[in-house]
Amino acid sequence: MDTTAIDAVISDFFGRRRAEADALGQDFAAVVAELENYVLSGGKCVRPVFAWLGWIGTGSTRTIRAPQPC
Repeated sequence: MDTTAIDAVISDFFGRRRAEADALGQDFAAVVAELENYVLSGGKCVRPVFAWLGWIGTGSTRTIRAPQPC
């Protein structure tokens, strides 16, 4: 399956977000760059990772295992 057109839309999206992240600081820019690389290299299962990071971000004290790669 040719995903060239889809990849172009995703790259454009991340290009806009990268500019916003750069304005927020180096850490934000690094996260956006990693996410872009992950998504454009065929990454799947992004939603579970965001859910897990949200769990950590809330300061939860319960221990859970990190999601495993798909």
